[in-house]
Amino acid sequence: VQVQAAAAAAAAAAASPLPVKTMSISKETCEAILKAENNEGLKEAADKLATEVKEAGVASLEGEDGLLKTLDEALGSSNVVAREGGALLFAALSKKIKGAALPFLVERLDAVIANAGDKKSSDLRKTSSKAAKAFAKIVTVPAVGFVFDDIVNQSQNSPMWQCKVLCLELLSIFVENAPEYLSHRMTELVPLLSALMWDSKKQVKEQAQTTLQEVCRCIDNNDIQPFVPALVSAIAHPEEVEECVHALSATTFVQTVDASALSVTVPLLERGFREKKTAVKRKCGVITENLAKLVDNPADVAPFMGVLEPALAKAAEEVADPECRSRCAAAHAALKDIAKRGREVAKVEAAPLEKVEAVLMKVIAKTEGAKVESS
Repeated sequence: VQVQAAAAAAAAAAASPLPVKTMSISKETCEAILKAENNEGLKEAADKLATEVKEAGVASLEGEDGLLKTLDEALGSSNVVAREGGALLFAALSKKIKGAALPFLVERLDAVIANAGDKKSSDLRKTSSKAAKAFAKIVTVPAVGFVFDDIVNQSQNSPMWQCKVLCLELLSIFVENAPEYLSHRMTELVPLLSALMWDSKKQVKEQAQTTLQEVCRCIDNNDIQPFVPALVSAIAHPEEVEECVHALSATTFVQTVDASALSVTVPLLERGFREKKTAVKRKCGVITENLAKLVDNPADVAPFMGVLEPALAKAAEEVADPECRSRCAAAHAALKDIAKRGREVAKVEAAPLEKVEAVLMKVIAKTEGAKVESS
C-alpha cells in the first residue's frame, strides 16, 4: 500500500505541480470550522483554506500545523456541523488542488462516504455525497485503483443505504476517467451489482441497475454493446431471460471476446441453461460456442469455467433432444480446448517485490528530483 501511495503521489505531483512557498494556513479559519455551531460561512471557510493550500503548495497540508490535521479532526468530530465543514473542505481541496491533492485525500474518502449515511443530519449527508463525487471527478487511474476495493466493500457491507447508493454513483463516475481499469474489474463488478439489484432498498436496487449499465460502457465489444440494456434488464427480471437468449443467439459475433464481454453475457447463459425449455438450452449452447471461438486469451474464460463447463456437460448428457445435446457438446468441447490452451501457456513468474520496489523508488526519485527512502 505504501508503494501504491508513493506512486500515486509521484504521478499526481508530476501531473499537477504546485508551487511550494513559505506560507502558513490560517489557524483562525481552521478553528472556525472545528468549532462551528451552524453551517453559515462554512463553505467560504473551506474555500479559503483550499485557496491558501493552492498558493502555499501541498507541503502545507502536512506536519503538525498542516491542514490535514484540521481535515481529520473535522471529519471525525462529534460536532455534526464540523463534520459538514470537513466534507466541504474535502470537496474544496478536490476542486482547487485537483491531482496534487489526491495522495492526501484517497485515505480519507472512507470517512466522507461514512458521513453520507449520517442518521441525523440531512445537510451532512448531502454535503458528504457532493464531496465524494467532487473527488471522483478529478481522480486518476492510479487513485481509482487505490480506492476501488474500499468502495466495493462499502457498497456491499455498509449498514446505511445512502452510503451504498453513493458508492454506486462513484463507480459510475469512474467510467469517465478510468474505463480501461473498470473493464479489467468487470468480473467482480457484474456479480456485485447484480446482487445489489436485489437489495431490499428501492434506491439501492435502482442505482445498482443504473451503475451496471454505466460500467458496461467499458466493455470494448461492439457485438455485445447493443444488447447491454437487455442483458442488464434480464438480471433484474428473470422472465426476460428467454427473449434475451433468442435475440443474442441470432447475432453474428466477429469481435474478439475478453473477460469483460463474458462478464455480462455469462449470467444470462447461466440462467438460460436452468430454463426448462430445450430451445433455450440449445441456443445457450450456440451462444457459448460462438463466443468461445473468438476468445484469444484462455485467461479470459477461466473465471467462468466453473459456471459454463458443468452446465454444458449436463445439457450434453441429459437433454432428450439430440440437436440440443449436439450443440451443447460442441460448446463444451470448445471450452475444453480453451482450457487446454491455457495449460500449455508457460507460467510467468512475477519479479520479486524487492526488485519492483527498488525500480519504483528510482522512478519516483527521478520524478520528484529528490532521493526517496524505501520503507
